[in-house]
Amino acid sequence: MPSRPSSIQCRADSAASEPEPVVDNTSVISMALRSGREVLKEHLKDPAVRDRWKRTALARAVALRLVAYRAEHELSQTALARLLEMKQPAVARLEGGDRNPTWETLARISRALGMEFVIDIVPKGRRGLVERLATTAVAVETGSGQYADLVVAVA
Repeated sequence: MPSRPSSIQCRADSAASEPEPVVDNTSVISMALRSGREVLKEHLKDPAVRDRWKRTALARAVALRLVAYRAEHELSQTALARLLEMKQPAVARLEGGDRNPTWETLARISRALGMEFVIDIVPKGRRGLVERLATTAVAVETGSGQYADLVVAVA
């Protein structure tokens, strides 16, 4: 099996008189990739995306904590679903972080996995209790709406 080129090599082409450079795909990809933060910053310039991002702060915090829990306990989504007494697609939706969970779902997760959820909704511009205590939380997400700021900390 031929080895992959490590960076740039030349390949002789029968139709060309000079060798043509061949670029290693991994170096091209690494030059073209941006960090997740860079991509997010670009996407958040769109007001609709930014509004949805703010509204789903709770969903992202729960998703991060559930994925971490599964990894720590070496569980599949199906195994976690059994613990939570729900179906695997529901766990997949929670881990997707696109939809805010209901209060009932948060209570179910708390009861089954021993997680604590502290949600602090304060008037816009005021620093709430969770924000002041968030340094000890496992997952923290923030959001800001027209009337209120939201900080979610999951321990």
